Amino acid sequence: MFDFSSPESSLQMLQDARRASPGGGPGISELPLDEQSEYELKCSLAYAYSVARVALNEYGEDVAMLAKAEFDRVWLALIDVDEEFKKNVISGTARPPIGAAKPYQDFAKGKTSEL
Repeated sequence: MFDFSSPESSLQMLQDARRASPGGGPGISELPLDEQSEYELKCSLAYAYSVARVALNEYGEDVAMLAKAEFDRVWLALIDVDEEFKKNVISGTARPPIGAAKPYQDFAKGKTSEL
């Protein structure tokens, strides 16, 4: 497959396709992460994971890295607003499906994180 678009454009096309995908679901909020409710963040996390998984499996490394970074932003935003989720991340019962748990745990503990 030849793809002459930028990684950012490819990611945007993938995100748009996921948002428009039939099959139901709660939809994704158009609000910035810091304005989303806990429920909206959880929905955004599901969509970000879906996009990241497809990017990792079907797109180049550059697109996959951008998708992973977006997933990270949503995961961290959820840690900031959901105390139960934060506790579960620290304890290890909530583990990210992409990447290592330690950077997320460090963030949840208020330590410097590599994310």
